[in-house]
Amino acid sequence: MQKIKGIIFDLDGTLIDSRKDLASSVNLTRKDFNLETLDFETIVSFIGNGTPKLVERSFRGTNIDPGNALSIYKNHYSKHLADETYCYAGVIELLKKLQTLSVKCSIITNKHEAATREILKILKIENFFDIILGGDSFDSLKPSPEPLLFVAEKWNLQPEEILMAGDNWTDIAAARNAGMKSVSVEYGFGNLKDEKPDFKIEHPEDLLKLI
Repeated sequence: MQKIKGIIFDLDGTLIDSRKDLASSVNLTRKDFNLETLDFETIVSFIGNGTPKLVERSFRGTNIDPGNALSIYKNHYSKHLADETYCYAGVIELLKKLQTLSVKCSIITNKHEAATREILKILKIENFFDIILGGDSFDSLKPSPEPLLFVAEKWNLQPEEILMAGDNWTDIAAARNAGMKSVSVEYGFGNLKDEKPDFKIEHPEDLLKLI
């Protein structure tokens, strides 16, 4: 493998465990519509393709307008986006080490950019990333290669010099579509479906072995 000079990270399920805040925000929104709460694992299974899809799936089978529900959800989540969200063990140590090695780091997530930046600020890790892109930063979400190739261009690197790390099939497919190597973080909560990553790791700091 060509020397890796940059790493693109997914956010939820890769750097942070945000499941409880996402789930509680969904159920607060459902409560506003006098709907029963959904169980935790059901909501977690809806995560991975951006906020609109999360809300759409969470209100499937109801007569609630998804756009209206999305607006209310965003309001709830903006107030509770880091109540119980935290970095996975070893993430901060990994980011510090990558910084000392002069490996470029960015985030491409399907979460809205404003929420992403606020969470990174609260968790005090925003300064490790020179490019931060959310699901509303481009017209297309992962698995589109567009945001990944945008980062490659900004970094002036070839796709084969960049590694994409994520927990969901969208991350692995986006890397493949962009001509980048991919690594699946097995500790996350995403679903790989039929995607086959180039590498798998069990702990954030295992990523160092690949570079």
